[in-house]
Amino acid sequence: MKFEQDDDEPQEELPERATPLLAVVRIISVLGMSFGIAFGLFLALGFWWIPALVSFASAVPFFVLMRFMEKKALERSS
Repeated sequence: MKFEQDDDEPQEELPERATPLLAVVRIISVLGMSFGIAFGLFLALGFWWIPALVSFASAVPFFVLMRFMEKKALERSS
């Protein structure tokens, strides 16, 4: 889809939309990270330090998964 532009302005390509799989992975990753961090805060307020740290650490794989899928999506679009 192209929009009307002046001839003087440099032409920029519109970014491609995210694939449905990438959108689902982002949603699941954000939910997983938020649950892990929220539950970790709840446990930390109860002074259960070890379970709180485990809960905080459980957010890391969701972040790594999201970054991995975004990197793969960028490689495919290039």
